[in-house]
Order: sequence, then structure tokens, then C-alpha cells
Amino acid sequence: SLRVASTDSPARRVPAGRRGVEALTLSLENPGVASLTSEIRVGALQVSLRDTNGVALTEPARWIERIRLRSFLQTHVDRPLHEGDGAILLLEPSPQISLPVNAPLALMVEVDLREDAPPSALQLVLGEPSTMTAIDANTRHPVPVHYGEPVLSGPFLLVEEPAPAPLLSGVDLLPPVVGAGRSDVQALRLVIHHPGAGGTARARLDSLRILARDELR
Repeated sequence: SLRVASTDSPARRVPAGRRGVEALTLSLENPGVASLTSEIRVGALQVSLRDTNGVALTEPARWIERIRLRSFLQTHVDRPLHEGDGAILLLEPSPQISLPVNAPLALMVEVDLREDAPPSALQLVLGEPSTMTAIDANTRHPVPVHYGEPVLSGPFLLVEEPAPAPLLSGVDLLPPVVGAGRSDVQALRLVIHHPGAGGTARARLDSLRILARDELR
């Protein structure tokens, strides 16, 4: 039999247009006895894109431009999404993925988000066990597939629009006359405003340059 599990990970904020977003991580294992148990070949699996209510989105191409299935050293599927793609996305590795006995394999499903992907909370979910094609490499007979959990899914991806330039305003607090050597003199109060609406990425201020000038400049 083929055992499949997913890796838990927290929700992540991702901007529209981000490439190579890891949307689902799976572990596949062919348990058995060395030299007795045959290899398993995986020929197909299905995934769907769902919202926070668990409803499959019927137009995944609104958010996803390209989807890939890869392992550590190999890309097994790499295809674009089109307007005609429905709620179920079929991934068919070519050649088929080989699973030797007792050698777990990590599989990652990556997506490239569209530049115009609307702000949303999305989750990639693996299809039911019956939708995964797995066969015995010797007999070519189907192999039963067992999931570690009833539903195998990736983290919620919080797709956000890019943050606009922050707005800064300031109030001059420096007194007209300050004694030489005086410390802790308040000189300027800054107010930083994020002008974006809901669904916009957070902004981070990493550095600030302040110029000191005399009355001639």
C-alpha cells in the first residue's frame, strides 16, 4: 500500500505575482519488506484550490499562473493554468514517480501566482485517495492508497496586493534656541501612514535618513 501524509505549516502572506510558492508538501512511503515488496509507481494525483470555507474554486487560473510538482532533485510536472481549467487540477508525472520500499519521498506542489491575483485566502488540497493513481511496478495492479489524515492540505496562502509607498508627515519640535551640550532635545515627530486598503501587504520601514540644516539652507 501507499501511505501519504502532509506537512503542517502556518498560514503565510504572499504578494500577488510571487513565483515558486510552496502550496502543499507531501510525504509518500511504500512500507514493506526489503527484497520482497515491489516498487510503487505513482502516475497521477489531483489537487484543488479552496477558500476559507473549504469550497473548491472553479476558476483557479484567476490566482495561479503555473503549477509544479517536484521532489528534491527533480521536477515531475510543470504546466500553466488556463481559463478552461476547472476546480480539479490533474497532475500527471512523466515519467511516473518510483517509490522503492521503505524510502519516503517528499513531494512539493509549487505555484506561480498571477500578477493580478485578487486578494484572497487560499489553500491547496489533495484529492481523495481514490483519485491518486498508484500501481505495483511488477504486476501493474493498482495499489491501495492510505492518507495519514482525512484531508491533506497545505497552508493557507494570504494573497495580498503590493504595499503602496508609505506617507510621512512631520512636526518640527526643535526650539529656536538650545543651549550647547544639552541632551534629550526633541527635534522632530514623524507620523508614518500606510495608505493601502484591506488585502494590501504590510509595509516595513528599514531605514530613515534625517538631515540637519542651519537657517541658511
